Amino acid sequence: MPWCLVMKSKAQPQAGKLVVVIDTTLLSRLCDLEIIHLLPMVFKQVRIPTEVKNETRKAPGRRWKRLRRQLREMGGFFVDCREHDPIVREIIRADLDLGEADAIAQADHTGAGLLMDENKGVRYARNMNLTVIRTGRILCWLKETGDIPLVEPYLLKLRRMGFHLSEGDFEMVLSEAGELRRD
Repeated sequence: MPWCLVMKSKAQPQAGKLVVVIDTTLLSRLCDLEIIHLLPMVFKQVRIPTEVKNETRKAPGRRWKRLRRQLREMGGFFVDCREHDPIVREIIRADLDLGEADAIAQADHTGAGLLMDENKGVRYARNMNLTVIRTGRILCWLKETGDIPLVEPYLLKLRRMGFHLSEGDFEMVLSEAGELRRD
């Protein structure tokens, strides 16, 4: 299923009601897109697994400093999450990196949604019947809530940042957002 639409339901959750666990890649991507501060418009809480927090702490550079500052400023919204079954995490760890394994194990243990884009991790989580929400879905919801005017500029920025996005997926997200493609 395309990167943008993986979820059990297409319907937007009631604004601010869904609790989710996030992985490192999507967390940094939302910061790079400069929309991380808008997440409270569509989620009640974002839980950050220990390994994801460790990955953000260790990473050098300005973009990571900006992300760490944003997480501190939104401390009541971004919360540490340590709830998981260690056996489940280790089983997942055999196939995925530690941050992804931690995020999936915590979403599984807590019943929270999962914010993740990596295809292998998404497939793994879907096989566990977890609710997976990808970047495209978040962008569409932010447009629906009126917090961003258009999705297309964010998709173009993702491409410039090196995010692989097929033309079909690009068009599908724009269609979902109700935007006609301008050539």
